Amino acid sequence: MAKNRSIIPFVSREDYAELLRVVDDPGNLPADYNAFLKDVDNLVEDAQQSGMLIAKIDIKPAELVQWCRIQRRPIDRAARAAYAFFIDAQAKK
Repeated sequence: MAKNRSIIPFVSREDYAELLRVVDDPGNLPADYNAFLKDVDNLVEDAQQSGMLIAKIDIKPAELVQWCRIQRRPIDRAARAAYAFFIDAQAKK
């Protein structure tokens, strides 16, 4: 049986402070990178326990901002997820 695949937007430690500066919803993200990592680890663990395959997609804040401007959308949680799906799809081409 094929497993479903889940995509999780991921940001490096070096890019996290910039991400917090550029997003429209910084309150939806932990203020501390270690807390962000813990949240991601929990998402991964929950998804894996549900039988899903996980792909953590690294997003760069400046590229996210540019993509959101082109798409005319706020830089929020939904946009981060959509952008991660976009990056994943581009990588498969």
